[in-house]
Amino acid sequence: MSIDLSNKTAQELDNLLTNYRRKGRTQDPVFLEILRLRELKNKNKLEFDRSLEIVMAAARDKKFVAYKALAVASGAEWSKVHWEMSNHLQQMLEYTFAKGWPPLSAIVVNAENVRTGEMKESARIGFLKGARDAGYSAGGDTDDDIRKIQASVFEWAEQAVNT
Repeated sequence: MSIDLSNKTAQELDNLLTNYRRKGRTQDPVFLEILRLRELKNKNKLEFDRSLEIVMAAARDKKFVAYKALAVASGAEWSKVHWEMSNHLQQMLEYTFAKGWPPLSAIVVNAENVRTGEMKESARIGFLKGARDAGYSAGGDTDDDIRKIQASVFEWAEQAVNT
């Protein structure tokens, strides 16, 4: 039995996401569609498809991307959406895990660290928790561990372009 998602409210989509997560069905294609539709209803205007496009382009270029750049790419005011970024990136982690991709959000960092890719401690902790919650076995929690994850994103992007 298929679910008609076309008329679901944001709350109904949130409930469906919760149920799919609880049942361990985050790799189900319906889960991915619910994620996509939920982001479209996001009143804060962070556009999932646009963020994914920006992060993938940065990965192909072996560059890091700032949180604020994702908001700008969505046409949103950073001051109005910065508090939503964590949830936005968590959904990206769930999506990329379901696709069998590396955790692309590992290359999203604070603006002042966009050259180095370094994550502030709070960002590193949040990223690793989010990655584990999404299903990744994220390894340790040191800066070296983060750099290895980031390198895996760049390597994947290079191979994805060359295939």
